[in-house]
Amino acid sequence: PRLQADPAPRGPVTSALSGLRALCTELSEQTRRVRRHTWADWVQQSWHCSPGRLYRYTKGVSNVPANMIKRADGSFTADFDEMDNLLRTAWDPIFALYRDCPEPGWEPFAARFGR
Repeated sequence: PRLQADPAPRGPVTSALSGLRALCTELSEQTRRVRRHTWADWVQQSWHCSPGRLYRYTKGVSNVPANMIKRADGSFTADFDEMDNLLRTAWDPIFALYRDCPEPGWEPFAARFGR
């Protein structure tokens, strides 16, 4: 969302805030332009040098590790400590399935699924 300028300036503080708002908007637009340019360069270079890499990328086949995780509220985080905490919270119940009760024995499993 873009920041809206105050339609009726009310003094030096409002004027300074308006200037900061304009600067933030310009920096945001500049970042978007740089990212678009960088992306276009990457696609063009991949297309000419390694089309298979681009194909794998578009198909979602990638060995690149995730550098962001989606929070429960739908937002994303790239903070490593927060990502670690989110992963531990999600996986701890699975990894610690038998923390409060004994693990099942091998024999029933082998009898059911063994040859």
